[in-house]
Amino acid sequence: MLYALLTILVAAPLAYGTTGPWAKLVVFGGVLLLGALFGLAAVRGRVSRFRLPGRSFLVPLICLPLVQLIPLPPELIRGLSPARAHIYAEGIWQLQPDAWMPLSINPRATLLEFIQLAAALTVYLLVVNLLAERTALQRAIRVLVLFGGLYALVSILYGFFPNGRILWLFDPFPAVAGQPFGTYVNGNHYAGLMALLAPLALAWFLVNRPQVLHGSFKDRVVDFFDDPRSSPHLLYGGLALVIAVSAFVSMSRGGMLSCLAGLLLFGLGLAVTTGDWRRGIGLALFVGVLLSAVGMFGWDPIFADFQRLRGADGLIHEQRPDYWRDSLQLAGDYPVAGTGFGTFLDAYRTVQTVGTGDKLVDHAHNDYVELLTDAGWLGCLLVAGLILSVSICCWRAWRRRRSRSSRLLALGVACGLVAMALHCLVEFNLHIGANLLWFAAFWGLLVA
Repeated sequence: MLYALLTILVAAPLAYGTTGPWAKLVVFGGVLLLGALFGLAAVRGRVSRFRLPGRSFLVPLICLPLVQLIPLPPELIRGLSPARAHIYAEGIWQLQPDAWMPLSINPRATLLEFIQLAAALTVYLLVVNLLAERTALQRAIRVLVLFGGLYALVSILYGFFPNGRILWLFDPFPAVAGQPFGTYVNGNHYAGLMALLAPLALAWFLVNRPQVLHGSFKDRVVDFFDDPRSSPHLLYGGLALVIAVSAFVSMSRGGMLSCLAGLLLFGLGLAVTTGDWRRGIGLALFVGVLLSAVGMFGWDPIFADFQRLRGADGLIHEQRPDYWRDSLQLAGDYPVAGTGFGTFLDAYRTVQTVGTGDKLVDHAHNDYVELLTDAGWLGCLLVAGLILSVSICCWRAWRRRRSRSSRLLALGVACGLVAMALHCLVEFNLHIGANLLWFAAFWGLLVA
């Protein structure tokens, strides 16, 4: 079952980031099937230990979209969503005053979002329980880092030698694709995945470092290369570097900054938790090598990408803040339970003030703002409680850990989560199927 889960996680980014209907059907269907098999094994007593940290918030959160789908009496709708009640009062309630109606303004979109959330919850549950053993945990991290490094390398190579097809093999992206990179329709979301993975890849590089005896520099070099772990150590270091470089090559401004923030946070955490500031200096050297490697591809395109934010008048021109401002009006109209998961595209049209031509604004480009509009304050409180609950659980486990490798890996996973959380301030990573599943998997890794 573990290998099946890892196969799905590897396949998810390759399937256009799991954004198309067929990709979602295969990937989410596979995850839910694995979850059903695991549940069946648990019922039959074949699971030695079952854990689900944060269940007190997870269960209500996964039930919230179902509540938004269920027809409710008019009195309850008026209390939970006055704006929705006003729409019904001018429509169907004119003919059927007592008709029960759902809170969601687009039940089909909410149902699809529920399936996506259920798949993410299943990945979290499976990772927590299948990786409880140290051997399984290390095997899974090895697979994820190897895949991430090779995927990043191929994506970089394709960026310099394109042939009009995805990774030279697959059908091209649709004409409406923004700035594709790798197998992602939008390179920003590719960069979000790499920002999530980069600190863990660096931690895995350090975990596999050979033990070098004290002595002269020559003796230490000889000991290093005599150790059979030196080759994997150098390989993982190269993969970590490639992963981080690819976030820059993708030309995603938010991805670059969040990846760099995650790596710097990892270095600071490494120095503070170990009390050895030389490790922090070593990581600073890694960042220096990273920036040098990026310089090999040229800094001019990156500077030009940031310069595009500034108009001829010298002011910053970026539409995301306009989307957020309009979205806050939605939050005021649907404060308690939101407009329904997955309904931002439908709801935003009613409050949009910024001109976008023929471009549809299907996401808020800020996962926190979109959570507020889709799920209201109720959803935000449940997510905040879930994060706090799981974080406390992980912190207590961290304090009990004595293994250097366990602490390093936990720090790498945590910094990766922080990096993606920062990127979510300007993107909608958690509405991209592959990124959502990997994000859930990393929370599971942190617990495991």
